[in-house]
Amino acid sequence: MRLHAFALLVLAMTANAAEQAPQLEIRYLDEMEDISQWQSLASDGVSASVHSAKGVEGNGLVLEFDLANTAGYAAATRQLPTTLPDDYEISLWMRAEAGRNNFEVKFVDESGDNVWWFRRANYQFSGDWQQVRIKRRQIDFAWGPTTERTLRKFQSIEFVLSAGDEGGRGSLWFDRLSLKPLHRSARGAADCEGIVRSGRHH
Repeated sequence: MRLHAFALLVLAMTANAAEQAPQLEIRYLDEMEDISQWQSLASDGVSASVHSAKGVEGNGLVLEFDLANTAGYAAATRQLPTTLPDDYEISLWMRAEAGRNNFEVKFVDESGDNVWWFRRANYQFSGDWQQVRIKRRQIDFAWGPTTERTLRKFQSIEFVLSAGDEGGRGSLWFDRLSLKPLHRSARGAADCEGIVRSGRHH
C-alpha cells in the first residue's frame, strides 16, 4: 500500500514539474506561403530566379539556377530582421534537383558588410524533403569588419548554392523557416547532424 502511495506521489510530482516547465514555442520566420519578399542573387555569368511552388506544407519557395560552367553562386534572399535568443535552433525544409555543390545559409547584418554562415561543402542534395536544423554553434563568422564573432541578430537571410564538385543547373525548394529557443537542458541534441533526412516525399 505504501509503495502504491509513493508511486502516485512521484507521478504527481513529475506531472507538476512538466506543467511548470517553460514551454518554448517555435516561431515561424517565413512559412513561404507568399514569396513576394524574396529575390534572386547571382554572381557574374550565373542565372538565377525564384518562384512559388508546392512546399512540404502549402506553398514553398523555389530557387532555379544555372551555374553555366562558372565557379559562381546563385541565391534566394530576403530582408528578415531577427534578434536571436541566447541559444536556439533555426530550421527549414528543403529538397533539390541539383548536383553535388556547396549549400550555405547566410545571415547578414544591418550594415550589409558582416556575414555569418552555416555551410556544407559538396553536399549531396536529396530529391525528397529533408529538414535542415541549424544550431547556434554551427553558425560561423564568415567575413566583415566587426569584432563580434557570435551571431546575435541579422537583417537579411540568404539560401545559397555555390559551385562545388559538379556545378551545373537545377532547382532548390525551401519551406517553413523557423526559430526555436533552446534551454541548456536541450543542448544535448545539438550534436546531431545539421541536415536530417526525412521520409517525406514530394
